[in-house]
Order: sequence, then C-alpha cells, then structure tokens
Amino acid sequence: MPHRPSASKEPSPDPHFELSATARYKPNAIKWQAFVTAQPPMTGDPKELMGFNIMDLQIPSIALAYEKSESDIMNRRPRNARTDHLVNSKLATYSYLQIGVTQAVGAFLGYFTVMAEEGWLPTTCIGLRQHWEQVDEQELEDSYGQEWTFVQRQKQEFVCYTAFFIAIVIQQLADLVIRKTRRNSLFTQGLFRNKVVLLGMLSQLVIAAFLSYCPGMDEGLHFMPLRVGWWFVAISYAIFIWLYDEMRKFFIRRYPESVGL
Repeated sequence: MPHRPSASKEPSPDPHFELSATARYKPNAIKWQAFVTAQPPMTGDPKELMGFNIMDLQIPSIALAYEKSESDIMNRRPRNARTDHLVNSKLATYSYLQIGVTQAVGAFLGYFTVMAEEGWLPTTCIGLRQHWEQVDEQELEDSYGQEWTFVQRQKQEFVCYTAFFIAIVIQQLADLVIRKTRRNSLFTQGLFRNKVVLLGMLSQLVIAAFLSYCPGMDEGLHFMPLRVGWWFVAISYAIFIWLYDEMRKFFIRRYPESVGL
C-alpha cells in the first residue's frame, strides 16, 4: 500500500488568508470613497495601488500553504461540508469589516501624517482637491502660509501615495502572522517554525523598499522615497491587529460553541 504523507505536512490553502488577501482591496476602496466625499488631494489610482498590493502578496500567500496543522486539530469535530462553508458571512465580516477597516484607518494615518508634517493639516486637506489639482495655481498656501507650486504639490502627492501603500504593507505583516492559525494562539503555534512565512514577510518589505527607493520610480510608478520614520506610522495598528486576533482566538477556545469565527 502506497505511503500517504501525514496531514500535518500536506500543504493546504487557508481560506482565512485567501479572504484576507482580497481584503487588501478594502483600504483602497475606503480610500477612493473618502477622496470622493471629503475631497482631499488624490493619491494615485486605486486600481494601480491594488495591483501593487496583490503583487506584494504572492510569496506570503504561497508561504502559508506550508504551515503545519494546529496541535489540537484532531480534537475538533469534522467539518460539515453542507453547513460549514470554508468562506461564510462571519469570515467575510471579520476580514473586511474588522481587519480591512483597521488597515484602512492605519493607511489613512500614514497619509495624513505625511501631509501634516509637510504643512497640510487634516482640516486643511478636506475639500482641497479642486484647488490642489489646478495646474495654473502656483501659490497655494498650506496650513502655515507656505506657498506651493503645482510641481511641488504633485511630488507631495506621490509621497502620500507611497506612504499609503507602505502602511498597508506594514499592517499586512501582522495579518500574515495571525493567519497562521484559526484557533490556537501564535505562542502555541510558534512564529519561527515556518521559515517560508518569514521569507514571505521579508519579500513584502523588500518589494516595498524597492518601489520606494529605486531611482526612476517617481517617473514611472509615482513612488517616492520615504523618510525612515514614516515606515513606522502604522506599526501601532499592526500590533493592534495581532492583539485583537489573539483575544478573538482566546474567546473561541474558551467558548467553542459561540457564534464567533
């Protein structure tokens, strides 16, 4: 009889991460809606940014296929294929309305931080888009009375575009870590056992750094070099995502019959 590999070594896609990957659209979707309604200066094409997000997520998506099974997998009841769907409304709500919205808030924090440090406070940015995009407006004043030409404003727009993207990448590092398990704590599963996940996290940072600092990116893809401090703006939201998910899994283990994920 042919030998069958153990279940713990069989790569299997995690629907949590598959949906989380598509949840990367959420910050960009909220960004587009906010720019339409609040009219701050536009920061790039949302569809273009989604493309870069997906490209940045390829290796991490593959990496989770090599994650070992959770230690209590044999203690769980088998899944009912008719009622327990891999992707359901609870999972969609968690990925889009909880994690997705958190990432959007963190990304906007990066955007407004860059604008504020350059002289554009959030209250000034609201409704500014019409004047911001006027090519013949060469003396547009910021919150402190400094005058900006159209070329200067365009470069600032590219910097904000980059900061928004980097903030999503930083938060996705935490999102990648929490997708390692569905119920167990990360402390039980272990962070460093799956070396491919670590490679995936490194690949995200390398791709983001390449897009930001490679010469010529400002001309072709509208990415600009960021100050080192701006890379850390969204870290607090990444930590929040991890702590929030650890608490969620704690209650799932404590109350397994609850309606939670």
